[in-house]
Amino acid sequence: MLLLLDILFFAKRRFCFLLKFKVQGSKICPPLSASGFNFITMPKYQIKNIAIGSLKPHEEICPLHLKNLRAEIKKDGCVKDPIIADKNTLVILDGHHRWNSLLSLGAAFCPCCLVDYQSGEIGVACWRAGEKISKKEVLFAGLSGKLLPQKTSRHLIPDRPVGLNIGLADLR
Repeated sequence: MLLLLDILFFAKRRFCFLLKFKVQGSKICPPLSASGFNFITMPKYQIKNIAIGSLKPHEEICPLHLKNLRAEIKKDGCVKDPIIADKNTLVILDGHHRWNSLLSLGAAFCPCCLVDYQSGEIGVACWRAGEKISKKEVLFAGLSGKLLPQKTSRHLIPDRPVGLNIGLADLR
C-alpha cells in the first residue's frame, strides 16, 4: 500500500514549510520534490512570481559566475533562492546573476522576495573595504539603468528567505 504523507513544520515562527513523504509499508521514503521543501508562507516578507522584465538591475554581473549559475539552475531544474527586490521600485537588491540566468533560460517570471528598502531593518554596505554606497545610489542606478560595477553593494537583509527551490517549469 502506498500512502502520501504531508508534514507541516514551523521554524522560528518566521515561516512554515510542507514536506511531502511517500510511505510504503513501514518504510518512509525521502521527500517527493527535489528539495523536499515547499514553503507555504513567510509573514515577514512577501514572495511573488514577478514578470522578469519588470525587475530592474542596479549592478553589472560577472560573466563566468553567470555561466556557472545558469548551468546549475538548468541542471537542477529550479532556482534555490528568490531574488530580493524593493517592493516600491522593483530594483533588484540581491540576485542579479539568478535574474540574468532566468532571463537567458527563457523564464517569463522570477521568484521575488519583495522588501521595503526604506526600512531601517535593511542595510547596504560595500564589498570592497574603504568604499561606501547608499540606498539612494542603489535606487538611482536601478531606475536610471546606469549600472554600478559588479559586487559594489552588499545588502543586509535579516531573516532572508532561502531554499524555496522554485521549479523552472513554474516560471515559464
